[in-house]
Amino acid sequence: MKRILFISPTPPNHINRIRTLNLLKAWSGHAEIHYVCLAKERKDYEDIEKYGHLFKEVKVFWQPKWLSLVFCLWGLLTGTSLQVSYCRNTKLTGYLRNLDLDSFDTIYIKRLRMAQYANQLPADKVWIDLTDSMGLYYARMLRIKVPIADRAIARYERKFLGDFETRMMRTHKTIFCSKVDLFHASKNIEGKCHAVIIPNVVDLDEFPYTRGKGSSPIFRMCYWGNLSVPMNFTAVEILLRDVLPRILEKLPDCQLEVIGPNPPKHLLRMSSRSVMFTGHVEHLNLKLCKMDLFVCPLIFGTGVKNKVLQSFALGLPVLTTTIGAEGIEGIEELVNKGMLFIENNISAYPALILALNKNLPFGQNRMRDFVSANYSIASLRDSLVDHNLI
Repeated sequence: MKRILFISPTPPNHINRIRTLNLLKAWSGHAEIHYVCLAKERKDYEDIEKYGHLFKEVKVFWQPKWLSLVFCLWGLLTGTSLQVSYCRNTKLTGYLRNLDLDSFDTIYIKRLRMAQYANQLPADKVWIDLTDSMGLYYARMLRIKVPIADRAIARYERKFLGDFETRMMRTHKTIFCSKVDLFHASKNIEGKCHAVIIPNVVDLDEFPYTRGKGSSPIFRMCYWGNLSVPMNFTAVEILLRDVLPRILEKLPDCQLEVIGPNPPKHLLRMSSRSVMFTGHVEHLNLKLCKMDLFVCPLIFGTGVKNKVLQSFALGLPVLTTTIGAEGIEGIEELVNKGMLFIENNISAYPALILALNKNLPFGQNRMRDFVSANYSIASLRDSLVDHNLI
């Protein structure tokens, strides 16, 4: 059984650290995981305890948010990525320096911002899971209208984090979740780079298939995600400004439920009889099985979207953009069967949604079959085997 040192910026959780959690589940019983991470709040320790059965050993380094922000100021002065600076921790550096690294078969580093620790580790053992291309993420973000502060950060990170991404790809084995992200990130690499694809997946046990939503006559749409992230709150702004008002003109009983932590105040002020903000939901599947449609008008972002795969697993029809469906291989069948709708013209959404209200698609079990065959924990484990990570 392989011994793996897993270095992560946070503990695993089922909200916004889903890839980390699913990797640990795929390894469970097949590899011995020694987990090292940072913690900035009490809940981080609760997550470590909750998922402790997935580790052989765990080491947590306390990193309060105020200290991370101080390191960000240091990063501005030295021309270092803010994300990288935010995760700088001298105690973690010292711990790795004194660790018996020869006892590990693989050193798995999660996220680009933790790749700063790779330089003190044996390169032949290191895999850096970049997941999606941050260079592509910030390039897309700069093409749309976002708050001034987010735009300034995007410009800064596109340069410094993008350069860091390129350097890591030149010197280490790297992992992406989609071909699109790998292609973009590798464009500036001279010569060969050792990069592979390991996609995001869904834990089907956490998202059991439920047929239908009951007898409610109300047409219920939803969106979910971490709402402090520009990619997500921009999508919600589009729904509230450009989509829902036009639907309510023809379908006044329609409801939009926005699910997820950290909603901005300007969005909360738009709550009404037709717009509900649920906040964090412990069992997302119980909420989603009551919905008619997942509407995901993403206009920027990267990677394979967990929220879309989770909808598929539940048999929930999806209306999204090309970016929302990006990176998911083999979705043509779902499009042809009328279970996934891809539309980049936001002005067309109201008419599409009103039409779906009268003719909801059937055969949603095919959506779950698609996830089971291609994006399950079992398929993730197969990918780890293919790349000798088990």
